[in-house]
Amino acid sequence: MSNFCIAHIEDSLGNILFLTNTGAFYQENDSLIAGSGNTYSLSTEVNSCKIPVLKNKYYLFFNTGVSPGHIYYKIVDIEANGGLGQISQTYFLTGSGESYSEGLELIQIPNTNNFWLIVMQSNYGRLKRYKIDENGLRQAETIYDITEFNINTERQGELDYHNGKLALAGCKWNEPYGNEVIVFDFDPNSGEASNMNVFDIYKAFGAEFSPDGSKLYVTSWYKQWDNFHQIDLITNTVSTSTILTQNNEGLKCIEMGPDGKLYISTFSNIINVIENPNEEIFTSSTIQVNSSLRGMISDIIQSDVYPGLTLTSVINTLVVQNLVMEMQRLLDQMELLRTPTYGITPKTKQQQL
Repeated sequence: MSNFCIAHIEDSLGNILFLTNTGAFYQENDSLIAGSGNTYSLSTEVNSCKIPVLKNKYYLFFNTGVSPGHIYYKIVDIEANGGLGQISQTYFLTGSGESYSEGLELIQIPNTNNFWLIVMQSNYGRLKRYKIDENGLRQAETIYDITEFNINTERQGELDYHNGKLALAGCKWNEPYGNEVIVFDFDPNSGEASNMNVFDIYKAFGAEFSPDGSKLYVTSWYKQWDNFHQIDLITNTVSTSTILTQNNEGLKCIEMGPDGKLYISTFSNIINVIENPNEEIFTSSTIQVNSSLRGMISDIIQSDVYPGLTLTSVINTLVVQNLVMEMQRLLDQMELLRTPTYGITPKTKQQQL
């Protein structure tokens, strides 16, 4: 929804601690956080989580906005610099000879403060995980090798986890081949993936599970007709329908709101809503917002405790906020350095919460 996405971290009361459009980083009052440079403003995926054990520090992972591309990360310290915050330099998460698909997914390990970061290495066809725990950011481990299946992994599209299932949608927007959705069983405790299923869906991009996990919904990018797909994960069957759009760019990202409905972005000022995604025969509605969404929806729509606003108000607030942030980003762009440093998390003295 930004250039190209917005992500945020909030506390348990719903107060935003920091927010990014990947061009820069902002506190809850929209003031720029020190060190906001070294960021790729065309990132299409950004994920953030708290660093276990360390107080007031967060990892922020993002891609280069092209696929295949690289994955980077920063460390955000929201209490540094006299409470004004501080952003670290940019670190390569991935090696110089590696390339990765667009989607990233952070999955919390049950009953812990630890996480798995899941990525797809496209030039070798390997699904990989990074463990984030009290020892920092661990080295990558391959959890599924799909090379032998002759599946295109140089893909643009979303990576999504829900209720023991992991889905990777992928397309090459300018090519007629290599358009699949890959679904795995995923154990959030062990971090293992198994039981891969592949579904051939043309121009697959957005992917989101139904609340009960029985279905996966997929959008088709650059398709005006037959652009919305429901995969029944019990019968492994695909049903295709059309959601009308105002142009031929089709549908793109999907996010589930705290109300259990699915919100689907377009390249206009219309959001399509799936009202009952657990059902085989679903109903839909639309929300009109104040500006074009450019195919993106912020993760803030998933907030359980965003203070005092309906989802429609949240969406409209974020669109306006994004335009203000984008203007600031353009003003700051001349100062942004783009020289990442290779390495895994630098050693930092651990502090108890």
